[in-house]
Amino acid sequence: MCIVRWVLRFLVGFSAASAQDFGFPADASDSCNDSCQADSVPLIQLGRPEKGCADELWARAAEAIKGFKSSLSESQALKVFEQGCNPNTSPLPKELCIEVKAAHEMAVAEILGKLNSLDSPPLMSFADFAVIVMFDCMWKNRQDEFDTAYVGKPYNVCPLDKICGGITSSKDFETLTSHIRHTVAVAAVLDEAWPGTGEVYPMLRVTLLHKSDGAAAPETTQGSNGLRVSCINGGWALPCNLHVKTVKYSQSFQIAWGPERHGMRGINPLSLQSAVVSVPPGQHLENFSDTGVIAKMPPPAGNPITMVIIGDSCNGNMKGFGQCNFRAFYGVNLTLPLLLNAALKSSDLWYLTGDNFYDRYGLFSVSIFAQLNKEAQGIPLLATPGNHDYWFNGIPNTGANSWLWGYDQFANGHAQFFAQDSHATFEPKAPAADQIYPSGTPVERFSAANGGFLNFEATPKADARPENFYHYSIAGNIGFVMFTCVGGDPRSFVREACSFMKAKNPKLVLFLGHWNMAGSGCPAGRDVPSIAKWALKNTDCSAFAGSNGKAPFGQIGRAASRLKFIVGHQHCNCMTNFERIAQDSCLPDEVAPNLVDGFLIGSHGMSWDPYPGAKPECSPRFGLPVLRTDDNKLTFAYAKLSLEVMPGEPVTSWQLYTAFLGHTPAEWSHAEAGPYGAGILNSKLTALLSCLKDMKKLQCSYKDPEMYKALARRAVDSRDSFRMVVKVSCVATHIQKLQQVQDWWPKLWRAWRPRN
Repeated sequence: MCIVRWVLRFLVGFSAASAQDFGFPADASDSCNDSCQADSVPLIQLGRPEKGCADELWARAAEAIKGFKSSLSESQALKVFEQGCNPNTSPLPKELCIEVKAAHEMAVAEILGKLNSLDSPPLMSFADFAVIVMFDCMWKNRQDEFDTAYVGKPYNVCPLDKICGGITSSKDFETLTSHIRHTVAVAAVLDEAWPGTGEVYPMLRVTLLHKSDGAAAPETTQGSNGLRVSCINGGWALPCNLHVKTVKYSQSFQIAWGPERHGMRGINPLSLQSAVVSVPPGQHLENFSDTGVIAKMPPPAGNPITMVIIGDSCNGNMKGFGQCNFRAFYGVNLTLPLLLNAALKSSDLWYLTGDNFYDRYGLFSVSIFAQLNKEAQGIPLLATPGNHDYWFNGIPNTGANSWLWGYDQFANGHAQFFAQDSHATFEPKAPAADQIYPSGTPVERFSAANGGFLNFEATPKADARPENFYHYSIAGNIGFVMFTCVGGDPRSFVREACSFMKAKNPKLVLFLGHWNMAGSGCPAGRDVPSIAKWALKNTDCSAFAGSNGKAPFGQIGRAASRLKFIVGHQHCNCMTNFERIAQDSCLPDEVAPNLVDGFLIGSHGMSWDPYPGAKPECSPRFGLPVLRTDDNKLTFAYAKLSLEVMPGEPVTSWQLYTAFLGHTPAEWSHAEAGPYGAGILNSKLTALLSCLKDMKKLQCSYKDPEMYKALARRAVDSRDSFRMVVKVSCVATHIQKLQQVQDWWPKLWRAWRPRN
């Protein structure tokens, strides 16, 4: 246990906090002493901070990248690895660092393409591993338009002791990969998919109208309140068709996830039907499709809202950067649909914070949504794109766009799959004539007169236009301002949204988006917390800062009173504020509620990669976050359902590296870990599902105090305070029995597994 704890501290880092109602890890500041000898797994050579420990890793990486820049020598690349590129301390010229970084990016892009090619991809070599690990250690998250060399995370992310806490030699690497090859040959379970619920439904989407206000809504495109309803057809989902009297958009997916550019990898590419319909606040809409789904309009303005929040819901996979390492650990393809089907029926809205399923071709998004039942699909959804929704690897400079290495979606698949009513609804644009599918389709088919609501101006290799992701609206007593930081400065849009919010005056304003801080394609100052902080001082959103501590959702001071943010990106589920989020970290559970500026919800299947220096300062976990705004107070409930993936828990360095290489450790496979996943607390999930099925509202949190320690109630009674009360709102709902895998699931994996 001492060795595992010591290794994981090098791999991930952590922050101490109390294991209270938000499920933070217990204090882990104790460290193993030098008497620790060796891991039971020999591939990790522990405690090698001596000079020379990283020589082979550096040499192989330097040798591999030098050929991508004719003027770059191996010795120059080695100097950069050895001395780093911190502009405050490095003696190296900035120009050399820029050149090495550019060569490194090109090498990584080629390796990722090779490892994830459609035809017989090879196993990763030690040279591939060296290039990827050193890139992740030195350059990842340093993306900014003002300084492409030195922006993003702290500079010293690649010190020697961190590097030497992991794999640094070909011998170590061979030990690991031979184990993987042996396990594949013997058990053939490493890439086994979690089978899912066995249920299959149509894929119907319900979203709020841009500029709707929960009352008269004269500023929407239809001049009244309502919903955008959409059918997404394709994959193995059941058919879905709209039957509406309004103008209906109906086209194949353009640019991404349709028949072109390997969309759905050939399995029934996706198509979209969408229309706007009138629905009074608090009412239901029936008979608008052939699915039997009843769309639920949120309560009228001023009424309380219940909202489920899911972040970094990692269900895909890609060799190279260990995407979705923990998808099997949490059994995401089963546990997430079960949780959503149980919880959404009693909710008014739900929100995806970005990096939605880590999906390059559409397969993994379908694998979740085709399992959502009719009750869940009738609840309006807000969904924002994350860096992995633009570029599968998560950073723009290694985005893939070729027939050889494959195609990233650049958020074009996201825009159509989630079908948000947005700023683009007021001025939709057709794709370039030579990019329209099917060829010859008139550009008029994408106009507003024909139901068009998306801006397809971006070329296939360019990021989707940001207007597709700009949205503001009011539902009940909450105003929502949602935006992306990719493709332009969102501040003019946010200024407009804040003027709308000041005029309508909801009780609470939530800023929604993916990035919790700059980096990974988000320029400095454009992440959600930075924009929220700017808006409180420079726009009409200053009205939501309150005065004299009288605002209902928080005290004036360090925390915003009636304006909060909810973001993902960092793989934690926790409370935070402007100071902590700038450090990529969380607040402790016992913090005074008036010091909370927002929430970080980014751990529903994604976890860290075991590269040297990886550092979530919280423990990734899986659970059910629910936000509620009743009694003039803000309530944020979190039902923790997973093990803490931290030192002392049953995750070995062997398993971490196996997952990093793109394989599922045998112990995490469905055959071994059932019924939900190796990292899920089975008794808690079973009890929560049962409670959501049988109990009335608010009772699930209190049914079994011993079992629900993570749900212990903590209330601040003052009306002037931000109230953190643990409740899980639910009403009776029917949970389908788990069934054997039906024929649709093997179809997916027969098509996907041989290529990954």
